[in-house]
Amino acid sequence: MRGRRSDSLLYLHGDYNDFRRILEGSLVPPKILLLSLEGAVLLSVPQWRGFAWFFSKGGDKPLCHKAHWENHYAKGELVYIVLEVEWENGQGLRLGFPYPDYMQILSCIWENRAIGLLDKPLKKGVPDPQSKCMLIKDLPAWSAEVV
Repeated sequence: MRGRRSDSLLYLHGDYNDFRRILEGSLVPPKILLLSLEGAVLLSVPQWRGFAWFFSKGGDKPLCHKAHWENHYAKGELVYIVLEVEWENGQGLRLGFPYPDYMQILSCIWENRAIGLLDKPLKKGVPDPQSKCMLIKDLPAWSAEVV
């Protein structure tokens, strides 16, 4: 994909070991495509500690966020895509998507430019009825190249 404006960052790696710390530093949600009624992809990331901060604040208005995509290449091939989100309160999240394995999920995220984060693990491939969901809208467009 090419675009005039890119919110993606490009990282080139010689081999898989070069970006092992990227893999370790990002959460990889289960490879299950779940869609909300609004069309946003629902991702189960119970290991993210940021939920405690956001859900404990109750009815506060949503915080502004900055987000960007990182493209990670090894030997000329796109192999890993990271979405990094940072909120104005200092909380941050890095979601990792092995590529092309997560292409269907990524395509839905890029189409809707929104994701929903679930705070509990999936039960038999569906959301736990007691899950809380945090919706992140207005994600930047993704580009395979930095232009």
